[in-house]
Amino acid sequence: MNHVLGVVTALLALASASAATAAVSVSMIVSSLPIVPGGIITLQTFVTANAGEIDNTIFGAIQYNDALLNPLPASNTQTPLFSSQGALTCTTAFCVAFSQVNPSGPIAVSLTNALIATTHFQIDPSAGGFVFSFTWRTSPSTQRLDFFGLTNAPGTSVTVPEPTTAALLGVGLLGIAAARRRRRGLAPVIALALAGFAPSADAATNVTMIASGVSMPGSFITISTYVTSDGGEIDDTVFGAIQFQDAYVNPVQASNTQISLATIGTADPGWIQGALTCTTAFCVAFNQVKNIPATVGLTNHLIATTYFVIDPATPFWTVLTFSWRTTPSTQRLDWFGLTNAPSCSFTVSTGFASIPPCAVIPEPTTAALLGVGLLGLALVARSGTSWRSFHTRM
Repeated sequence: MNHVLGVVTALLALASASAATAAVSVSMIVSSLPIVPGGIITLQTFVTANAGEIDNTIFGAIQYNDALLNPLPASNTQTPLFSSQGALTCTTAFCVAFSQVNPSGPIAVSLTNALIATTHFQIDPSAGGFVFSFTWRTSPSTQRLDFFGLTNAPGTSVTVPEPTTAALLGVGLLGIAAARRRRRGLAPVIALALAGFAPSADAATNVTMIASGVSMPGSFITISTYVTSDGGEIDDTVFGAIQFQDAYVNPVQASNTQISLATIGTADPGWIQGALTCTTAFCVAFNQVKNIPATVGLTNHLIATTYFVIDPATPFWTVLTFSWRTTPSTQRLDWFGLTNAPSCSFTVSTGFASIPPCAVIPEPTTAALLGVGLLGLALVARSGTSWRSFHTRM
């Protein structure tokens, strides 16, 4: 009997030890969507240390595949936990995600699922079909993960899909051709379908808002803003303010960042950055002016990162909405002629669940390709021509 009690006691002690280690964690989350060749991968690091652990140094470096990924160290940020923050440098093997020291000695931080770092990489345009893995550096000891005694943590991976636009077009034209073999007089329909490929001014300019984080009360929300202006448009002012529900969301103004247009795209010097202020109704996400209108030459590029915290008292199932401010004219969205863009909404949940991606509206050319594909399939179905019989005739 005593032997059995001893075993039970040992198991309970082991369970207790495991529960203690659960008080410290480091989680790496991919927050940028969509993932496409030439696009941006944004990794967010969330940390927990809430059981009285003490330390005076924290450090984390993310290893990546240098062959087809380019780090963007100028865009990377960390949330201060200690009084001294180190440089977020990148090499051809890794990027430092967070690096902080408390000179006065070890202290406790009492954090639960708090955002500590945002790290960006750009995908090589030729990287379609690849799987990229991101892991925490564990050696040498001076560069390994170190967060309140934790020296290793799970990484993450990202799959970059093959380009599908050509396939969409091929399916569409193949379907139309198959139907045409049974029915003539489709030229006007084909012309109408292909009209979607005509260049559009709107296709060259867009602003996309992406929310990431955990959708439960008390959690951080990150709004990443990606912009495109690659059709030769010129402007001397860009501005965007994100509206939020003050009753349920608290802004974290000190952590907000924007990327200077003087350092990305055409990198034309002279862009001056304005303040990223927050009110009880909105937060300025980006705010830049230039004395002479210029182009920027950007495609799906991160320009701003804006942070909020869901109020701990927010009821479950509350729908949170973030939208671009459109009035008054001095505070409305202004991005190379674009004065409005899609908003982002999600529901506050009861569990540790990542915010689902906001609906992404395809840019006009891709939408047109998809339309041609569906049109072709519909015509085949209506004509009664099967893919097998069409292939045989070919």
